[in-house]
Amino acid sequence: MPDFQQWRNDEEKQILWVKGDPRKGKTMLLCGIVNELENTKAKTDLLSYFFCQATDLRISNATAVLQGLLFLLINQQPSLVSHIRTRHDHAGRTLFEDANTWYALYEIFTNILQDPSLSSTFLVIDSLDECVKDMPKLLDFIVQKSSISPSVKWITSSRSWPDIEESLERVSCKVLALIAVTYRPITLKELISLIETLEDMSDLESLRDIISLCGSLLTVRKDTIYFVHQSVKDYLFGKVSKKFFPSGEREAHYIVFSRSLQVMSRRLQRDIYNLEDPGVSIDQVEQPKQDPLAAVRYSCIYWVDHLYACSRNASQINDYQDSGVVDGFIRTKYLYWLEALSLCRNMSHGVVSMAKLQALFEEIGDTATLIELVRDARRFIMYHKWIIDNFPLQAYASALLFNIGDNWGACLQTLEGHTKGVQSVAFSHDSTWLASASADCTVKIWDIASGECLQTLEGHKAWIWSVAFSHDSSQLASGSTDHAVKIWDMASGKCLYTLNGHRNSVYSVAFSHDSTRLASASEDHTVNIWNTSSGECQYTTEGHSEAVLSVAFSHDSTKLVSASIDHAVKIWDMASGKCLQTLTIGMISPKISFDTTGSYLYTAIGAINIDASLSSTATKAAGAQNSRYQGWALSLDRAWITYKSMNRVWIPLEYRPSRSTVLGTKSGIGVGSGKVWICDFKIDNALDSRHST
Repeated sequence: MPDFQQWRNDEEKQILWVKGDPRKGKTMLLCGIVNELENTKAKTDLLSYFFCQATDLRISNATAVLQGLLFLLINQQPSLVSHIRTRHDHAGRTLFEDANTWYALYEIFTNILQDPSLSSTFLVIDSLDECVKDMPKLLDFIVQKSSISPSVKWITSSRSWPDIEESLERVSCKVLALIAVTYRPITLKELISLIETLEDMSDLESLRDIISLCGSLLTVRKDTIYFVHQSVKDYLFGKVSKKFFPSGEREAHYIVFSRSLQVMSRRLQRDIYNLEDPGVSIDQVEQPKQDPLAAVRYSCIYWVDHLYACSRNASQINDYQDSGVVDGFIRTKYLYWLEALSLCRNMSHGVVSMAKLQALFEEIGDTATLIELVRDARRFIMYHKWIIDNFPLQAYASALLFNIGDNWGACLQTLEGHTKGVQSVAFSHDSTWLASASADCTVKIWDIASGECLQTLEGHKAWIWSVAFSHDSSQLASGSTDHAVKIWDMASGKCLYTLNGHRNSVYSVAFSHDSTRLASASEDHTVNIWNTSSGECQYTTEGHSEAVLSVAFSHDSTKLVSASIDHAVKIWDMASGKCLQTLTIGMISPKISFDTTGSYLYTAIGAINIDASLSSTATKAAGAQNSRYQGWALSLDRAWITYKSMNRVWIPLEYRPSRSTVLGTKSGIGVGSGKVWICDFKIDNALDSRHST
């Protein structure tokens, strides 16, 4: 019999269920199996069996089954009797005579199965359906205990009418499929909410019994369910995936998404923790013993992730339409959800979720109304994230009172956390992080998608003027008024090196594109070049007569450019440290950089063609500007936007820049009022090659 051989030889196969109609020879088959095991088992192996009979009250109840199995086990391995003697010495003869007999036997049998001295054991129970008294208890006992001892194997037989094995297998398959697609281990209460057939279950111990049906694949620790090993998940998505995901993995994600929206819609409500005071901060909130969010915590955080994972699944096409479940949830439960996210300490994930939801619906593009609703919902959470994150009930107070409706403007999010002014910001080169340097002597690392502060880097003793990421985003450099440059490891947040060598404030830092060198520009008129692997200063460039405000490497890392208060821009050879060019540009450029070809320099007011300026060393600013700046630029007095050295657009006084940048056809101008305006220009060749629009 192939099933018997697999059960006998497979270490993960703990139970063999023999089922069939009456008078089909099940009892004779089990007698034969008992004889086979008796003749082939090892001498140290144990074999115990029990044959139920409904017409005999002595052998038709669950208590009798355990008593019979125990008797044969102890007869073969007498040392096991100690488990009975311990209980008997305490309770006496009443141990097996009153209504608690089942529970006493249950505990004794459990201890024996967990006894490390127990030999490999075979347990056989015939005609389980003829156990007319407490058969459910016996069934629960078998499926639960089959998972606690891999050295114990069970065989049972029963009629087909209660198709016990298949009904239990369906439940265990649902549990395993759910655990396989969740994004973190879920709790027992979360499991109940996510599987519809379990939603009426309140007894967590019974739920543990159901999980035990999954054999040795799952384990429960502190009411949280885990795979025993990552290989189990790989196994479920491998050769047996058709069994656990008959409609595909996307359908499994859709089930989680759909159940999540159902349970959140039923359970989320305003002031779910009964805080009452809208001024209560998240730090003052204590999680109730009977937490109303316990069952929906996972759903609150990950429902969008599951929707995204099952996108365009045929069974949920209506969910993408106006008046679908997503539309209804956002219109009726959105503020409750934001409050719940705050109480779950996961507003940041909510921001990411709304960005993902917006991207999903814009990609599908089936309904403009729903897309606009999701866009507004995303802008709302981004705009009000900080206040709701810190004061959960402000979702219904400040967020609504100061909601700006359709007039969101260009600002996506305001990141708050520094206690003093922010002096510098820098994006990582993969655009996942933003670093901000402050006068409060710290650097903060922000997650771009969520707006969450991931790290606060502390170590400088004074204002930090500049920050820069290495091009592989593994390191960050910071320059400070304390004269020091620090290199930080982004994975750990630890300071790798403190570079001392400047005699005054460090205003700018920049990594070479191969990330092997770091340049630092200082108020002491110098630029230092550092080895990022050793922290050693390779050399110091000298030549500026005033503080150096900005440095940048060419894309091939062979050149360096520096801009100074002395109105000079210098280009340095990285191999020798010598100055190749000095350009007097007639203005102070707080930022400077090379274009990708190394042929142009981008300054605050325009682009300089380096090749055209080779002979312009130490020229006067007024005579050199028109011949040097290419394309669109700003005039030196910042009163005009120019094109090919010709004045094109006059800038009124209230719009003249205190800070500016020009890149290609675009210019960004920051004015003293705090506003930033952005211009994009083009040439209308059909009318006039010199005409700007």
